[in-house]
Amino acid sequence: MDASAAAVQQAYAAWVQAIGSVIAIGVAIYVPYRQRRQDMMLREFHYWTERADVERRIYIVALDLGKFLQRLIEESRPSAGATKICTYYPTLHEELWERVATLEARDIDDSGHDRVEAMRSVLRRLHSLYPNGSHVEVRPGSPFSRELAEGLISQDADACVTDTSERLEVARRNVLRFSTQ
Repeated sequence: MDASAAAVQQAYAAWVQAIGSVIAIGVAIYVPYRQRRQDMMLREFHYWTERADVERRIYIVALDLGKFLQRLIEESRPSAGATKICTYYPTLHEELWERVATLEARDIDDSGHDRVEAMRSVLRRLHSLYPNGSHVEVRPGSPFSRELAEGLISQDADACVTDTSERLEVARRNVLRFSTQ
């Protein structure tokens, strides 16, 4: 092998080494980047999975509170010309109160605490409408049922269900988004 062939071979070796070095540097940069990205996506997935779980729990309690309120509204509808005795159901009130307290003990965000406080407020106001704690007399022409159905108590309960439903949907969409990546 003559000197020029050796020089060419040496030049090729240098180019191969240079290209190999560039590829090694690229791999050294890409691998940690990819790992950090995967870790970040996994954290996002876990965050949104937890959010969806919390929102689902709040939503179930808010729906049950809405059903309780709807039951009270239906039972308080006036009868033609007759006084109606409407029952409050303190046992259901206590059960809902405990479920709200259980939500409050979980790790929920500020809006979750706001909605939990709204549910607690609805229960307090409902209870205050039944002075003896178990029933109320609704006389003919009384606005009790209408006020119950259209008043702030009903609006607050509906707002809690609507807000939680929207937040649950956002959390579910994000869980799906991160689970497919």
